[in-house]
Amino acid sequence: MQYLSGLQSKQRNSKHQALKVLGLLHAYHKQDVLRAMQRGLKYYAHSYASLERILAHQATPKPAWQQLGEREQATLQRLSDSERIGARHSQEYQDLLYGTSSTDEAPDGRSE
Repeated sequence: MQYLSGLQSKQRNSKHQALKVLGLLHAYHKQDVLRAMQRGLKYYAHSYASLERILAHQATPKPAWQQLGEREQATLQRLSDSERIGARHSQEYQDLLYGTSSTDEAPDGRSE
């Protein structure tokens, strides 16, 4: 690709910067990174920093869940497909907090 060739010819630490450029694919969609590279070529901006600035102004980062690997996404999907836990009655929390049980109370809600 032209952008990486320009990066190699213009930058002293080109391999390190090329790895960082590829790392941007985790945070941004491929099409956004390619558009930013085209813009960088147009203005002879062959560096990771300039590409990062272009993306910051013109692209929207991927949502956090899309930045995860396939295995982590599968785990999240499996967890979200599990059975939902229903809401509890507030009396259950009162019992836990104050150590009372619902059998200690009279039908009208007062303690016996």
